[in-house]
Amino acid sequence: MESLDGIRKPINRAYLIFVAIDAEGKPIEVPGLIVETESEKAEWEAGIKRREMRKQRRTEGF
Repeated sequence: MESLDGIRKPINRAYLIFVAIDAEGKPIEVPGLIVETESEKAEWEAGIKRREMRKQRRTEGF
């Protein structure tokens, strides 16, 4: 990606996915997150909005 000054600057993006496994190495279900404080709720809602924006961009080919 080029900046306004014409210099290329690398952009790295990574997505990590963690899977809980049992003693036999098989995936297991993890209890859902408990969101309690106003700060946690705001962070959760912001994450939902970011996810929706990513989905929208994908459908638009961005």
